[in-house]
Amino acid sequence: MNIKTKHLAKCILSSIIAESNLSSIIRQGVGLQTSSIIHYTPLIEVNRTLGKKIFRMDLLIKISYDTNPTETLFGVEIKSGLKDFRSDRKWFNYLHCCDYFCFAINKNDFKLLQRIESAVDPRVGILTVDFQYTNDLGEHPTSFSRLPLKL
Repeated sequence: MNIKTKHLAKCILSSIIAESNLSSIIRQGVGLQTSSIIHYTPLIEVNRTLGKKIFRMDLLIKISYDTNPTETLFGVEIKSGLKDFRSDRKWFNYLHCCDYFCFAINKNDFKLLQRIESAVDPRVGILTVDFQYTNDLGEHPTSFSRLPLKL
């Protein structure tokens, strides 16, 4: 994995942690009280096995809780554009491996955004990344265009 992808994964994780509505959805999904502490462990380029095939997921975030032994898996697939999305025949396999799943895409790629919105399960989230701006920490702003729901 190149440094740019690792950096993007860090921005995505920051956005997931900061999104209070998503934290509420995850807490409700496992029956947690709002006072429970959530721990996030990002795993980059994770191999997942489905049957005899091995698939590489761009980012898998293991979410654990201080008051519940249950672990939640949040998968992220990074798409560089519409061609990348159309040629990818493996992403739907990740839905069987995750509790939550989203695509991370360029904020200004409206064709890709529309295609994902119309072609995938509405429980799959869409996280947009603004590559035209970088903050003082070198991070690209991210925001959810569509929050993921429990699969």
